[in-house]
Amino acid sequence: MSILKDYNEFARKLRCRYMFSQEKTDLHPFRSNTGYKPASTCHTLENYIDLTKLELSFLPIERNVKNNLTKGERIALRNLKNDETIVIKKADKNSNCVILDRLDYITEVTRQLNTQHYCQLDSFNMAELKIQVIEYIKSLYDQGIIDKISFKFLTNGQKLRDARLGRIYILPKIHRLETETFKQIQHDGLNELNIIPPGRPIISQCGSVTELIQIQIQIQIFYWTKHI
Repeated sequence: MSILKDYNEFARKLRCRYMFSQEKTDLHPFRSNTGYKPASTCHTLENYIDLTKLELSFLPIERNVKNNLTKGERIALRNLKNDETIVIKKADKNSNCVILDRLDYITEVTRQLNTQHYCQLDSFNMAELKIQVIEYIKSLYDQGIIDKISFKFLTNGQKLRDARLGRIYILPKIHRLETETFKQIQHDGLNELNIIPPGRPIISQCGSVTELIQIQIQIQIFYWTKHI
């Protein structure tokens, strides 16, 4: 059961915090979770943990969760989701939802890819790229630039085996449109006015072969800015 699992993890972390609270060493950002389960600690903490479990046992559990959408609304959302002629994206700079014609969306992405910021590769070998990434990380470790924990994190076998290419998508910049044009779009839609809003390009590295390196760089930058 999810609640019991979360409770056990909560209790484990409390006990760990109590046992190791006197240690002043900073935890490594890429440390692996050992799952260490301390034995019982002090009476006060154990009493609190037991009382928390008792309180949780009285929580009412809703077996039949009611949907907050009507049947018609659920059907409409499902139809929109399955409609392959459109693309639904969050607008850039605000929380508006933008529905674009798929061909218009592809046209804008293609336009951006054909600028000087991107170049097309003649050939590409994912297996070779993975080998190059691992060799580069190993060279950093051999030179003492990264430690063993970082090395193990960056060469996570499962992550690299399942790695894929990064992907690009855009967020429509509807805030760049004129006020009157925006009002017309809200009333008539983009298709009726034949307007393709410019897009903010996002390069997603999630699940890519360089995702872990990106995480390492982000944490390092955060550390540097924190200590400036």
